[in-house]
Amino acid sequence: MIAFLICALALTLGAAALVVVPLWRGGADAARRQGAALGLAVMAVSAALYPVLGTPSGIGARAAPAPAELTRTEAVAMVERLAQEMLSEPGNAQGWLVLARAYTAMERYPDASDAYARLVKLAPPTARMLTDFAEVLALSQGKRLQGEPERLLIQAAELEPEYVEARVLLASAQFERGDHGAAIDSWRKVAALAPQDSPAARLAADAIADAGKRQVRPAPPEQVGGVPQEIGVPQVGGLLELDPALLARTSGEAKVFIFARAPQGRGPRFPLAVLERRVRDLPLRFTLDDTMSMAAGAKLSDHATLVVGARIAVNGSATPSPGDLEAVSAPVALGTADLRLRIASVVR
Repeated sequence: MIAFLICALALTLGAAALVVVPLWRGGADAARRQGAALGLAVMAVSAALYPVLGTPSGIGARAAPAPAELTRTEAVAMVERLAQEMLSEPGNAQGWLVLARAYTAMERYPDASDAYARLVKLAPPTARMLTDFAEVLALSQGKRLQGEPERLLIQAAELEPEYVEARVLLASAQFERGDHGAAIDSWRKVAALAPQDSPAARLAADAIADAGKRQVRPAPPEQVGGVPQEIGVPQVGGLLELDPALLARTSGEAKVFIFARAPQGRGPRFPLAVLERRVRDLPLRFTLDDTMSMAAGAKLSDHATLVVGARIAVNGSATPSPGDLEAVSAPVALGTADLRLRIASVVR
């Protein structure tokens, strides 16, 4: 029975994908729901016709009228039956693949993520498998590509450098965390791989232009004693990590505030720029700039040196509290891009 269910679902999901994927990749929630509904409709029609056209007695004979169209409830039951069958054959990689895609079409993203997690332990990974896994993980965590989804996309891009979908989502992940330079590089690779005037190529062109506008440009050189002196770009960034010894003190959903402020006695005490993320996103590359300013007239770019810090708000408060976890740098030059911060201290 499981062999039949796998074959039937594989064929119907393959047909449904021709309709679902263009709508699903489009990004709009209404379009995604429509895609899932159409996919289920294909499954329903195929299942309804099988008793007449899919049995030996139906070949060259007048069979009884086809049963009524399969309802959504019946389609869901069909998928649940496969899920139950998979419990008795947990090593069946093809079954987990079909189940993962079925759950995705039904918008059951956590279940799809679990199925993909089982699949990657059983079958050699492919770029498509890893990309689909990354996408459902992102959808199951509020459409955020940070953390594990981005790691899977990097692996997919390394495995098959010409797989466009992995490149598209990787560029989106980089843009999401503010690494506009890396996003532009990834979009350029998409543009090089995609056919000219294709939707992917047009999307890449628009995204490159958008990321370029957000990327802060270097200021022109200043003259110091008659010698040209390059000054830093009005941003600061680097890599933020969490000491594994402190993992037990927090959770993946805890807020992480990354900030830059003036050194003591050289400016306002409040942060000049703040970026909010979650512990689950760590480790992550970050960039702080004037777009993240907290107060008009108090700009990061007005200061030649900055102190950069990060704090995990264990209680969720924007105000530092005992028990929070933190890291604070020594003063660094404006324009520093390779700062490395490690959260390893507990606020007392």
